[in-house]
Amino acid sequence: MFDHKIKLLVSIFIINHLSCFTISNPKFIGDKSFGRYLHDSCQAIHDGKNFHLNLIENFQFSNTTSWMEPKSLVHEFLNQINCPFKHFTNINSKDLSIKLNNQTKLIGYYGFLCIFDLLHQSNDLNHHEFIELIMSLERVYVRCIDCYPLIILIHPKLLQQLIEWLIDSFRLFDQKFRCIFVVSDYILNDDYDKNHQKVIHVRPILDGCHIFNNVYYPRNENDFNRMKISYQKCNLNQTIIRVAVNDIVPICAIENRQIGLDGKVTVKMKLSQSLDLRLLKILAQRWNFRYQLVDSQQNWGTFVNDSWTGSIALIRNNLVDMGICGISQTYLRNLAVDYSFFITIDKIGFLSQFPSKSSRKWLLFQSFPWQNWLAILISYILIWIFLHLYYCKICPLLLMNHHHHRSRSKENLPISMKLCAIYLNRAIKVDCPEPTSICIIYLVTMISMMITLILYSAAYYLQLNTSHYEKHIDSVDDINEYFRSGTHTLVTRKSDENMNIIKHSRPENNILYTINEHVIKNKPVEVLNDVSGFDLVQSDSKFIFLSTKLILYYLQRAYARKTVWIGTESLKMDINAFAFPKHSPLLKPISYQILLSHERGLYQKWIKDIYRFTPLLNRQSYLEAIRFQRTFRKWSTSSSMISTSSPPSFSQFYALDLSDFEAILHSWILGIAISIAILLIEIIIWRFRQYQQSKYPSR
Repeated sequence: MFDHKIKLLVSIFIINHLSCFTISNPKFIGDKSFGRYLHDSCQAIHDGKNFHLNLIENFQFSNTTSWMEPKSLVHEFLNQINCPFKHFTNINSKDLSIKLNNQTKLIGYYGFLCIFDLLHQSNDLNHHEFIELIMSLERVYVRCIDCYPLIILIHPKLLQQLIEWLIDSFRLFDQKFRCIFVVSDYILNDDYDKNHQKVIHVRPILDGCHIFNNVYYPRNENDFNRMKISYQKCNLNQTIIRVAVNDIVPICAIENRQIGLDGKVTVKMKLSQSLDLRLLKILAQRWNFRYQLVDSQQNWGTFVNDSWTGSIALIRNNLVDMGICGISQTYLRNLAVDYSFFITIDKIGFLSQFPSKSSRKWLLFQSFPWQNWLAILISYILIWIFLHLYYCKICPLLLMNHHHHRSRSKENLPISMKLCAIYLNRAIKVDCPEPTSICIIYLVTMISMMITLILYSAAYYLQLNTSHYEKHIDSVDDINEYFRSGTHTLVTRKSDENMNIIKHSRPENNILYTINEHVIKNKPVEVLNDVSGFDLVQSDSKFIFLSTKLILYYLQRAYARKTVWIGTESLKMDINAFAFPKHSPLLKPISYQILLSHERGLYQKWIKDIYRFTPLLNRQSYLEAIRFQRTFRKWSTSSSMISTSSPPSFSQFYALDLSDFEAILHSWILGIAISIAILLIEIIIWRFRQYQQSKYPSR
C-alpha cells in the first residue's frame, strides 16, 4: 500500500536508477587491443559514463624493493588522447586505498578502474615477490568501496610462470579478489594487433552471471564469447543461491525454523504473507536457480565496532549470495554491499493506541474554564449583595422621609421576589424610589446575562462536537510534544537501522533530533519483530511503535485486537531492495527482473492480494479505525486549503450518545430542586413573619 503522493518521487528514482543501471561495466575481456580498450574507455568518460580511470605506476608492493621508473607509455598514451585520469606513482597499498576511498566520498558512487603498470617492475619478478604483489593488490581491491576488477600490466616473459604461480597460489587469494593480468610488450596504440597480448582473468564472470572461481585463460573465440554473454541471457543451471532472510510480515513471514541432524537451520516461509518470497520464486524460475534460505536471526545489519552484523555481515563475508526481507538502503550499507533495483519506497510511520473517549459527565461546566465561572459567580454575588443592601438598608431610610408612601406590606416582600418583579417588567410595584445607577445596574446585568448565555451556548455546542475523544498522536509535532513531556516510550525493532539514523541525527533535523534526545533520556523498548511491537502498543497506551506504513497497515488488519491509530505524517522515507556482495554477477539479472516486475504491476498486485485475503482479527475495531482515519484525513485535506489551524477531533462527524446529556439532566434537576427549596424557604419565612405580625401587632 503506497501513498499516491510519492508516485512522482518513485518515477524520479526509477529514472535516476536506470541511468546507472543500463551502463555496461568497462571490463577488459582481451578480444581487442589494450590500446583500443583505453581509447574506448576514455571516450566513455567524456560521454559522462559513471566510472573514473586511475593509473598506478611504481607500485610499492614490497617492503624491500622500490622502483622509480619514468612515466610509462600508458601515461603518455592517455595524455595523447586527452583522457581524464588520476595518476598515482611510488605509492603503497595502504595509501592507495585511503586515496581511492577519499575519492568515493568526494564524487559519490562511481566505479573506479585501476590500471597497474608493472611492465618494468615485473621484468625480474620472482615467486616470493609475486605473492607480495598479489597480497598488496588484494588489500587495494578488497578495501576499495567501488572498484572494478584491477588491470595489471605484466612483462611478457613472465607468461608461463604467471599462469603457474596463479594456479598454485589461488587458494591463498581472498575470495573477493578479482583482477585481469595483461601480458604485453611496450608497443601501445589503437591499431596494435591483439594477438601480441595475452590476458589472464582471475574470477571472471562467465555466461552472464557465473563467477568462475579460478584462473581463466581464454585461448579461442568461444572463450572470449563466454565473457561477453549478456546478463539478460543468464542461466544459472539450478545453482543453489543462498539467501539471508528475516521475519518481517508481510514482506517475509517465517513460518518455522527447524534444526537438522547436521546442525543446519532450515527456514520455511509462508508464501501467502511474504511479498519477497513471491518475487524470489519468479527470479528462480526466470534465471533457473534454486535457493536456500539462511536465517539472519532478526538482524538486518548494523555497523558496530568497525564491523557489520546480521544480513550485511553474511553478505560481506560471502556466507550468502544475497539478502532480502526489507533491507533498507543507507549510506553505510551502500558502502558495504550493492543494492538491486528498489523493491518498495515507503514512509516510516508511527503507531499508537486509538484515542480513548473523554469524560463527558460534567460537560455542562466544561464550556467555560474555571476562571470564567469564578468571575461570573463573583459578579453575581456582588450584584446580589449590593441590591440586598440597597433594599434592606438604604430603601427603608428613604421611606422614612417619604410622606405619601403606600401600604408597607410590599416592603416585607422577599428580596428574590422583588428582583423577579423587576426582571418581569415590574409587574409588582415597589414604593422605593430608584436612582439612575440602580437602573444602569439592572440594564448591564440583563445585557451581560444575554451575552453570557450566547457565549455559553456556542461554547457548549463546540464542546459537544469537538471533545468526544482525547488528543491523538497524528503528526510529528504530537510525537515531539509527548516525548518532551516524557509520558510515552518509543518501541523499535531490534537492530533497526532507523534507530542508528535517529541516534546520529543533527540539530538541523528537528524531528529526528528531538526523538534522539528522548532516546538518550529514555532507552527505547526493542522487540524481535513487528508483531511483538504491535502487541506492546495494544497492551499499554504509553508506547509508540515505529515501522514502515506498509507493515503498520498490515498489522492493523491482521493482528489488531483493539482499535489502533496510524499517524498521518511520517518521519522519513525508507527504500528497500535486495542486497548483494560488491560486484556480484547476480546483481544485474535480478535487478532487471525486478524492474520488469514493477513495470507489469506485479508487486502492487501482490500487496492487494495479501490485504484482500488476510482475515480480520477484530472486524469492528478495524473498520472503526479505517472509518475514523479516512474521515479525519478527508477533513484535514479540505480544511488545509482554507485554514492552517489544527483539525478538530473525530466527534465532529458522529452523533452524540444519550450518556452525553447526563450532566445536563443532573444540573437541570439540581437547579429546579434548589430553586424550589429556596422559594419554599422564603415563602415559609414570609408566612412566619406575617403570622408573627398578626399575632403580635404591637411588635
